[in-house]
Amino acid sequence: MSGRPRTPIGTFGQIAVVDLGGRYRAMTRVRDLDGRLRKVTATAPSSRAAQTLLKERLANRHGDGHGVGGVLDVSSGFDELCQLWLADLALRDISEGTKQNYRDDLRRYVRPAFEHYTLGEITTGRVEWFLRREAALSYGRAKHTRTLLNQLFAFALRHDAITRNPVEGTSKLIRPKHEIHAITLEQVQTIRVAAAAWRTGPDIKGPARTGRSGTSARCCSAPPYVRAKPWGNDAPAWSQGRTASPGCVMAPWGASVNGADVTIDGPTVIDARQVTSGCAGVALQQMTLHVAGDVTIYADKFTSINGLKVLSADGAAHRVSLLIPGSQPSCGRADAIDLSANTTFDPLLAVQLASPGSVVLHDRSSLSGTVNAGCLTSSGSVSVSPTA
Repeated sequence: MSGRPRTPIGTFGQIAVVDLGGRYRAMTRVRDLDGRLRKVTATAPSSRAAQTLLKERLANRHGDGHGVGGVLDVSSGFDELCQLWLADLALRDISEGTKQNYRDDLRRYVRPAFEHYTLGEITTGRVEWFLRREAALSYGRAKHTRTLLNQLFAFALRHDAITRNPVEGTSKLIRPKHEIHAITLEQVQTIRVAAAAWRTGPDIKGPARTGRSGTSARCCSAPPYVRAKPWGNDAPAWSQGRTASPGCVMAPWGASVNGADVTIDGPTVIDARQVTSGCAGVALQQMTLHVAGDVTIYADKFTSINGLKVLSADGAAHRVSLLIPGSQPSCGRADAIDLSANTTFDPLLAVQLASPGSVVLHDRSSLSGTVNAGCLTSSGSVSVSPTA
């Protein structure tokens, strides 16, 4: 036998008013978040005042833990969620560079797309449509924004504002395939000759080059080159950096380089492509490079993490080239060069960033030189100036 329907959580029943002789008492029962029904009353000089006071008490029943809701609900705007999540982000124990990347992605991509919706209006379908649009521009950008949206709605879920995370039902992002191009031995020799001869003519202005500039550029694959640095820095015997497979990330801790400073002596060409190094991408994390010659790095993807400084070791002008192989420009290709916030190059260095895919420059990054990209993205304060 069906009886009276149960009062939904967070709502109250009919309000009854009793005349106490000159004063009035309004009362009702409210079903709190713990599922229990509780009586709430209010007394005032008039019936209307008693009902108004009762409704105020009902609206403020969250201080004792039995209330009817938190600071967010399905009617809250997406912008309200963003403000609360950003406040929570500031307290998290992650690097400031990562926090800034989240803030930049939220400001530039996510917030403009959803700021006019309430949380209840943001469905899995709307998130799916947004991610497909982002993926059409860049796989890396779609991946970052999906991660950001997932964190935002997980935050809303923990605060009982929504009953499910709309990101969870979206399609898996598929990384676009790209062809790996191997340079030939003839091309390697051409690079050596060009690196040795660069800025050596009699009419070249600027600081004089060191004696190394007239020598041939060294050329080696990434693993042996990376492995030599931990040995020189007395890395622990257990360090992966000292093994035949030193990994694809150079970082200051003992398991890698065992020091934040690395010096590159003389003209150097480093081949870090996957076909030669086994690395789908290489990264430098919180490192400072001191270069005493022209440096060229070939990689399928290059990333700096939590800042990177590249300085002239000898006070002379040198060239630093980060080159990604490929010939077909495409914004849909994954971020091939991604320089984190606080990535800076010495003004003495002429920098060349070249990628058929995207190049991403984050806040407080600076360089003098040229950027050639299928798609260039910057966030925050970024400085790219012509070579002096």
